[in-house]
Amino acid sequence: MRSLAAASLGFVLAAAFYIVLIDTVDLPELYAGIAAVLLGGAAFGAARHQGVAEAQLSWRWMARAPRVLGSVPRQIVWVCGEAIGQLLRPRAQRGTFRAVAFRAGGEGSEDVGRRALAEALGSVAPNTIVIGIDPDTNLLLVHQLRRGGGRDQIDVLELG
Repeated sequence: MRSLAAASLGFVLAAAFYIVLIDTVDLPELYAGIAAVLLGGAAFGAARHQGVAEAQLSWRWMARAPRVLGSVPRQIVWVCGEAIGQLLRPRAQRGTFRAVAFRAGGEGSEDVGRRALAEALGSVAPNTIVIGIDPDTNLLLVHQLRRGGGRDQIDVLELG
């Protein structure tokens, strides 16, 4: 029952936001709005179910976010180089899996927020994709197309 209430709240908030955003009530726009509301409500319900909606984020963590954006242009060049390399010298596999120590923590709202932020912002730059955080081994697991950097390139916000 609680998840139904959470999903309903998500539907209402998404519908209100969409109507304010588009500022029209034409029928095609309302159909698109219904689709957006359904997606938004489903995402909100899923986030509540996984505990991400209750996550707490620290301003101190967010202050480190610009360094992620600063690495994007360099990593775009790396990924383009790998794409050209694949055209010139095709290989069955490119990239490598890497892992670094990451204190996963428990189910508290601050730990959930730290893990969610590490996973989301860790995948912003195109060369590094965060696979997840293993709470059993306390490891941050990533895939890098071009292996580069140390811990600072994997745990970019230094949250672990």
